[in-house]
Amino acid sequence: MLARLDFIPTFRYEKFRTEYRRPGEAGVATLDETPIGVYLELEGAPRWIDRTARRLGFAEADYSTASYYGLYADYCRTHGLPVTHMTWGRPLMNQPSRCRRQPG
Repeated sequence: MLARLDFIPTFRYEKFRTEYRRPGEAGVATLDETPIGVYLELEGAPRWIDRTARRLGFAEADYSTASYYGLYADYCRTHGLPVTHMTWGRPLMNQPSRCRRQPG
């Protein structure tokens, strides 16, 4: 369908995602394991995100709203690697966990 509309693939990435929810709360916490590191993504209302991030030990300075392409491109530039696709077949070093904020 996308090819028929002249879309072409420009970036492919792989991750393993585990979703977590607290009963009675609207937000979701997801743990994304990627070839460049493990990321905690909080999706929900801004107030829920801030409260949950604090409870998990993150400060607002730890937040990132970068896309996975942006995170990967930064990683490649930092490590002198070409920016291609973020797949498990590439030999990459892991980075520490980060907290991504996704407004819901």
